[in-house]
Amino acid sequence: MLNAAFVAELDHWLTRMVHTNCDKQDTKDTIFHGVEVPEMSIANYIERIATYAELDMSEFILCVIYFKRIQKLHPYFPCSHRSMHRTILSLLLVATKMHRDRPFSNRFYAKLGGISSFELARLERCVLQLLDYRLFVSVDEYTHEANCWDV
Repeated sequence: MLNAAFVAELDHWLTRMVHTNCDKQDTKDTIFHGVEVPEMSIANYIERIATYAELDMSEFILCVIYFKRIQKLHPYFPCSHRSMHRTILSLLLVATKMHRDRPFSNRFYAKLGGISSFELARLERCVLQLLDYRLFVSVDEYTHEANCWDV
């Protein structure tokens, strides 16, 4: 189970990323952009996914590592209020598939995230391509990231 301090810190990091990257965003929409800004805050969205999908800290650490890799490989990756929810959902899906022997289905995550299974499959495929299918995380990389979050 996630603690409230971690959720708040993650929410702050993601929100700061949105505000920092707004001026370098391309104006065209991507697969990650929703039609409008979701009503649910990023923090509430994270808590919802973590609760119903029974996620632990390790899956969130993997999610952050993958997010940072994408940002490094693709500096103009969309980080906006309209794209962040879908980005987090798809990164957590990939992280849980790497971490768990028996992850929940895409259908479950799609319903949980408020999008169609088809959309989530497209997002997942896009995330994998953006990461160049390099999902392995070394112990050193994981430990370093976990220490940054005081986990």
